Amino acid sequence: METDPNEQVDVDKLDPRDQVIADTLKQWKQCNDNKDLMADVAASKRSPFKFDSADHLGEMNLGISAVALPNLNTDFGKRYLEVIDRVQRLHWEYLPNACKPQTVAHMSVGSVILDKKTPGLYNEAVMHRVGMLAKVKAYLDALNPPIRAKIQTLKINPDGCVTFQLEEDPAQSVMLPEAEFEAALLKVPTCRGKQAAAAERKKFKQNQDGSYTVSRFQQVRLVLGGLGCEIKGMYSAGHMVVMNLVDPKATVLVPQEKVGELYKKCYNEWSPLKGIWFELSQVVCLCYVERSLNEGSVVMAPSPGTLPQAFPPGRRAAQALLGGIFTATVNGDVLIDHEKFDARRADRGGSTWKSFRGELRKMSSSSMQPSDRTPENLERDLREAFRLFDADNSGSVSVAELGLLMKKLGENLTDEQLCEMANRADISGDGQVEFEEFKKVLFEE
Repeated sequence: METDPNEQVDVDKLDPRDQVIADTLKQWKQCNDNKDLMADVAASKRSPFKFDSADHLGEMNLGISAVALPNLNTDFGKRYLEVIDRVQRLHWEYLPNACKPQTVAHMSVGSVILDKKTPGLYNEAVMHRVGMLAKVKAYLDALNPPIRAKIQTLKINPDGCVTFQLEEDPAQSVMLPEAEFEAALLKVPTCRGKQAAAAERKKFKQNQDGSYTVSRFQQVRLVLGGLGCEIKGMYSAGHMVVMNLVDPKATVLVPQEKVGELYKKCYNEWSPLKGIWFELSQVVCLCYVERSLNEGSVVMAPSPGTLPQAFPPGRRAAQALLGGIFTATVNGDVLIDHEKFDARRADRGGSTWKSFRGELRKMSSSSMQPSDRTPENLERDLREAFRLFDADNSGSVSVAELGLLMKKLGENLTDEQLCEMANRADISGDGQVEFEEFKKVLFEE
């Protein structure tokens, strides 16, 4: 007998140690009560490069963000990435067609450095802040001591983002006199208005003597704001997006007992890391398209005098999708090449294929390090990815099969979009996508 999806779970029957599961069930309900918000956020997080998601004015989200990456040179960093992978696979298992992974693991540090709606507005803002990015990079590279944090919980936000919430180390907090704090806050471009400043001020703890307790995360954000960054969120800690719930029509139908089972398994995966302090020492600036820091949608900001780099390093997905769109000045400022940007938008079919390379890698068994990417391993990886498309094992992929996998990836594409993808890959014109055609369209520059 199916469980009523609206039925309330008796939290007293849950294992007492898993109070976090009870909280997660409440968050799930709150998320489903905000269907419009979830759908709106999902639209901005679906395809890493979403040419069709712009509104009627042609506006998108283009910008730069400062994030911390798991340090693979540490035991915690390696374990952390393994946990993320397992949590993502559990979501795929329990919520097919309703979720989408974050393919690049990162933790919010500087929030948004710059965020604009069109290439023109973005370039104009960059040129009004000449040298800002180089100053930001120099500050972050010299950050001492690094930010310390620990995982607090896995949380479902009302907008459908499933995140690891971080807790700051109170030993790194400082006390700022009220006048000094106010002066620092008003240097942040996004805090200069009275209403905006009041909203951000609430995120700090004010003490009885009028001074403010400022966490290490907040210290960094205040400094970045003082350098001209458009910081949007002076929170005391950070978070790391693991999954995005992208289909409110599907999530609302999931029985509560199934949701509880999913997040109990997720808890068992991540809870061994709870309470371990770690340093956010691998901090980078990423230039993004559409606020989606997924593989293939970002490049790493360069040092002055060099070009933007593919991110993750060595990934052709990032290089091919964004290669040439972002250019850099001798000062290290990153601009958008209008002509190449428009060319990418015009080639919707090809860009859509490239958008999903990170997701396909996550769905296959591969998590190869750069040193393991031999031609033989890459060919094996590609064939495994192709089998995900080829549902009937016929050796070729039809439009219908393409649609099925896109749904599994959290993408409900229209028939027109699917046909555009298929036609872009179908070199022979026989209505089917063969393996060699699949390989060519996926990895052509």
